[in-house]
Amino acid sequence: MSEFSELIKECLEEQSSMIHTAILGRITKVENRKADVQPLQGDYPLLVGLPIIKHRYEYTDTLDTESGSGPTETRKVEGPIYETGDTVLVVFLERARDGKGNRKHSLEDGIIVGLMP
Repeated sequence: MSEFSELIKECLEEQSSMIHTAILGRITKVENRKADVQPLQGDYPLLVGLPIIKHRYEYTDTLDTESGSGPTETRKVEGPIYETGDTVLVVFLERARDGKGNRKHSLEDGIIVGLMP
């Protein structure tokens, strides 16, 4: 491989290492629909104050539990509830979360989108 090819390869590898897409992490703190997350892969810093995506569920519940029949009620709940120690999936937005600056796929723009089993 030529020196020029090696240089191009190194430049591409360096640039691609700054494009963050998604990562697994462990929650270290939860407060007010935000969490601090320690990434489980790679050598990444603690991600602080990541917003947690709100999930909304709807289910129908039978009010008469003894007979299993009777009136029903549709309930809406939000979840899941995150706790310290949970493993979560964090995605990184294509552009700056706050709409300011020219960041792309930055560790600053992570959002917790789901609880991992």
